[in-house]
Amino acid sequence: MKHQSDFDGDGFAEIPVSSPWGIGLLKQTGNTLTAPMMAPNGTRFGEWLLNRHYL
Repeated sequence: MKHQSDFDGDGFAEIPVSSPWGIGLLKQTGNTLTAPMMAPNGTRFGEWLLNRHYL
């Protein structure tokens, strides 16, 4: 994997993912991956608007 970081401060790395749909984080929980955060295109993060068209 190219990029991973501890985004939630629990001491374990999460994996950021993106697609034409939007963005998300994947986290290993036991033997599975969960998605604790997902946001579709058009989501606002404060003043920033997620628009995958430009990524």
